[in-house]
Amino acid sequence: MGIGLGLVHPGTGFGYMFDIGAMYQGQPRVDLSATGLLEPSTEQEPIIEKNIRWFSFYPVVSFGLMYVFH
Repeated sequence: MGIGLGLVHPGTGFGYMFDIGAMYQGQPRVDLSATGLLEPSTEQEPIIEKNIRWFSFYPVVSFGLMYVFH
């Protein structure tokens, strides 16, 4: 979801565009695997997923220049 603005100046053919918004990437998931002494760290998966739950959306900003050939 976002909003954008674009404008081509009459007579010159030059213009610009600007977009800002946010993109949904889904619920983040973590998959840990380890052996030996690190094996107990795999129990941290639910805690890590809870801590990064807010990262379902990320910001997007775009700026561009354009030229229209007549």
